[in-house]
Amino acid sequence: TPGTESNVKEIYDACNEMKRDPQNFIFNQFCEFGNYLGHFEVTGQALASVYQHVAKSMNNPNLRLAAFTSATGSAGTIGAGDRLKEMFGTKIVAVEALECPTMLENGFGEHNIQGIGDKHIPLIQNIMNTDVVVAVTDKATDELDVLFNTPAGQKYLADRHNASPELVEALTHFGFSAICNVLAAIKTAKLLGYGANDAIVTIATDG
Repeated sequence: TPGTESNVKEIYDACNEMKRDPQNFIFNQFCEFGNYLGHFEVTGQALASVYQHVAKSMNNPNLRLAAFTSATGSAGTIGAGDRLKEMFGTKIVAVEALECPTMLENGFGEHNIQGIGDKHIPLIQNIMNTDVVVAVTDKATDELDVLFNTPAGQKYLADRHNASPELVEALTHFGFSAICNVLAAIKTAKLLGYGANDAIVTIATDG
């Protein structure tokens, strides 16, 4: 389909056109509740296990799972937040592109953060259970992608910030949407004044 990462409607239009042929079966992840339920059960429990493992390894009984950040996309992954909220009272932070702030400002625009969509609220998104909305600019995700994936950027991380070879290698697995989710976690911590006893969990969706 033509356009940018914002052009989800064009995907709907193409699917509707294909659906006219009875031989085609369209599985639309934006409105299939199985997408939500899969993430609620599987991703939610996986994130809970990670948090519990880290809390135990840190021997910190005061560590709370304060927030979960996730770009909305088709609203599957963010469904894990509902599970975490039930279990731990975790705040659900929905993330969108600053260039297309649909939830924040009913806005429209174009952006380059792959896979997060926008210009609409997916049918399966439990929007009323969202606590915070954070916008991330694609300028930041583009620039960090260059930093993580070029020899000059990697040398800068190692020489100027003493990043270990293992960390530099790990950062190459972060794509635009993973970087977006991490930036949203940082913004959330600053916005809500979180400290050493507040854990934030997110997803490296394209890692």
